[in-house]
Amino acid sequence: MTYQEFIKEWSDNNPFFTAHTSGSTGIPKEIQISREVAIESAKRTIVYFQINENTRLHSCISPDFIGGKMMAVRAALADAHLSWETPSNHPVLITVDNHGNRIVPDFVAVVPSQMLGIMELLNSSSLSADEKSKIRTNTVFLCGGAPVNDNLAGRIIKENLRAFESYGMTETCSHIALRRVGQDFFTPLDSITVTTDKRQCLVIEVPHLNPIVTNDIAFLNTDGSFRILGRYDNVIISGGKKIFPEEIEKTLQPGLSPYDVTDIMAYGRKDNLWGEILCIDIECDKETDNVNIIEICRNLAASLLPSWQRPKQIRIVSRLPRTPNGKLDRKISAK
Repeated sequence: MTYQEFIKEWSDNNPFFTAHTSGSTGIPKEIQISREVAIESAKRTIVYFQINENTRLHSCISPDFIGGKMMAVRAALADAHLSWETPSNHPVLITVDNHGNRIVPDFVAVVPSQMLGIMELLNSSSLSADEKSKIRTNTVFLCGGAPVNDNLAGRIIKENLRAFESYGMTETCSHIALRRVGQDFFTPLDSITVTTDKRQCLVIEVPHLNPIVTNDIAFLNTDGSFRILGRYDNVIISGGKKIFPEEIEKTLQPGLSPYDVTDIMAYGRKDNLWGEILCIDIECDKETDNVNIIEICRNLAASLLPSWQRPKQIRIVSRLPRTPNGKLDRKISAK
């Protein structure tokens, strides 16, 4: 689907539109989103970020995904200008108006992998000094589709960018909670309530929708803010003990970042003795001494993790497998 096609569909006042889930609440499927729910979701974001008719919205993500569709809905409701580009990991950000003026956007929708490209752009000669200054000072980046890992968060903070990580899914019609990159906890938006079920997985209550039960294991504060510990379906049972891959990644990643490691992925692989073993794949930005990186990772694990949480296998890969919207695809490596 193109933005022109979705904008026409929206302007036709259809009571529902089609979206595809990513699997946050079960098997990926096609669902119908009501116009009423989309409007309420867009209004929450408009209020939170104070979007108005003078705001220039820009999307780096496809309207095939709910995040891309909702950029068009926000622009329509706020009477704001919307621009977009062909999705890639090297966003251009800047658009040119009918008079040849280069326009810096105020509010940009991205997936985390695109933020790396944006930081490369900010350190290139493609932008003027004034454009770089405007982006750092005025532009808000909304990161969705996949978690922002600690390595990326550190780089965003170092660049002093105004980036927010979103939590939500297709079923909730985009995000229901936000946190500034670098903060620990997500804060639900207005009228959103979250609880946990007996699995400690997040349950979301959104106006005009039935409660949505996720597979995301969460730590919930009394004020409603929360932190995601990992996916219920990613949990590794090794020797009868539970290991959360996402927590392993969060623990080891900061120590590996100085060695040109761009990302890591922890996952379980079946084993006759342990049931499952913890494996780690390391993605490196440049050619490195693989043996040295693996040894550094083992030493970090030995110093930071109890023995039963340490990886049994570690390997270097040129690129980690990901789903179309940027999430790590652990199932591919686990085969």
